Amino acid sequence: MKKLLIVFSALFLFSCSEQEKIPDIASATTTENLVKKCDIIFDVPALLNKNVDEVVKILGKPEKMDGPTKAQENAGVIEWEWQYEKNGQTMLVTFNFKTRMITDFFLDAMTPEGCTDNVDDLKCIANVFNNATPCRVEPVPTIKDPKKFTGIKISKK
Repeated sequence: MKKLLIVFSALFLFSCSEQEKIPDIASATTTENLVKKCDIIFDVPALLNKNVDEVVKILGKPEKMDGPTKAQENAGVIEWEWQYEKNGQTMLVTFNFKTRMITDFFLDAMTPEGCTDNVDDLKCIANVFNNATPCRVEPVPTIKDPKKFTGIKISKK
């Protein structure tokens, strides 16, 4: 009977010590793990030094590929934007219509509310999660609540 009690006690202690180790491993989260779990949809750093025609070669044609009207050009409009959609994510590419050079990229929060309080997912989608990228990332606040964001604007540093 004593042997049986010792065996059960040993099994109980062993099982408890193993259970304590599992949460430590499961709860360990690093930036590297977050990036690995993220699906990059638009590799913005790879598009940064491209002109709009080179971006079209990489991403394909945007949803609507137009430009300013003559009246808009005469009024001084020089920037234009094209919209890309991929895997449920929208990205606007703003460029100088005359030089064709990219000004910036904007990734929309794509939530039912039209905003988010955490832009990490958007940074990950655009591959600018790491601070070492050659980009300036600016969260774009909502008008009503500056702690919430409509998306992120990405441009050259």
